[in-house]
Amino acid sequence: MINIVRIEKHLYETVCDRKGLLGHVEQIYHTGFHVTTGTGDIVYFQGGPWLQSPFSIVLDGDVNRWMSDVSLSHGDTLCIDGDGIHSSNNAHVKLRIHEPEVIDLQHTAIFTAFDESSILSWAQEIVHRLSSYGRCEGVLATLGIFKECWPELHVYDIGRPNRWSQSALPGIMNLLHAAVARDAGLFEHAWDTLTGLGPGLTPSGDDLLVGFLSIQHKFNSPIKRWVYTPGVIDHIVRKNDHKTTSISAQFLKCASNGLFSEQLMHVIDSIVTRNQAHKKKRYSALDDFLRWGHTSGTDTMVGVLMGLFTLVAVEGN
Repeated sequence: MINIVRIEKHLYETVCDRKGLLGHVEQIYHTGFHVTTGTGDIVYFQGGPWLQSPFSIVLDGDVNRWMSDVSLSHGDTLCIDGDGIHSSNNAHVKLRIHEPEVIDLQHTAIFTAFDESSILSWAQEIVHRLSSYGRCEGVLATLGIFKECWPELHVYDIGRPNRWSQSALPGIMNLLHAAVARDAGLFEHAWDTLTGLGPGLTPSGDDLLVGFLSIQHKFNSPIKRWVYTPGVIDHIVRKNDHKTTSISAQFLKCASNGLFSEQLMHVIDSIVTRNQAHKKKRYSALDDFLRWGHTSGTDTMVGVLMGLFTLVAVEGN
């Protein structure tokens, strides 16, 4: 039995008011999952660390991790019975929602204050770990742009740019210029260029975009308020949905709604925690993240670095 499941407040009311079929499990997260209802609405559930995979992923079989005989699979049919939720095709899936634990994922956030010296320190630490990791694939070589646009940041020799980095560079430059200048047209063009760029389950360009947006949300930046308030990002993500994989499209859709992998937010939190006693833990969390996927961890952290740079650039304008 999963004792606590967290969902959005308005969805809690919806669940309490409904009976019978809720929907089908579509995406499974490291600490939760989401259900697609018959009307096409997506209901996000956030629980404890009881599911595998650091990011959302469509699974063809059962989750290979158990807690009190709970197993969840892609396609499970969930039904509502009072304040409980159960699977009609898997007797072990039983969820109970406790009202005091309900949180609003859309509007509840803790923002972190920042200054230019702190951001430079965080960025330098990320560059150091990326360089130590020694796998120059994906779009990692695009970090060379900082030698000109952010000279205070010491960028190590990261090797000759591969074709993915070369293809991504114009889009990244446009993304940075558009974000600082608040140019919606250029921002959309940059997003169009990067979406679906690169191989794999989650292409490099998509991972970078998710990392970039995660920083804007973490710090409630002027860029975040500009991109999200008028619905700029929502329109762009929907328009490019067909250009990438279904899993990656879901990541970007989540990011456009301010929802990110808990592992990603955890590693960002570890980086911005300046207590020296936690230095080893920061390195461990970052190194673990960099090992995710073939290049997804490194590409996402490149996006995080891009986001950190825009914080400095916007403040300087």
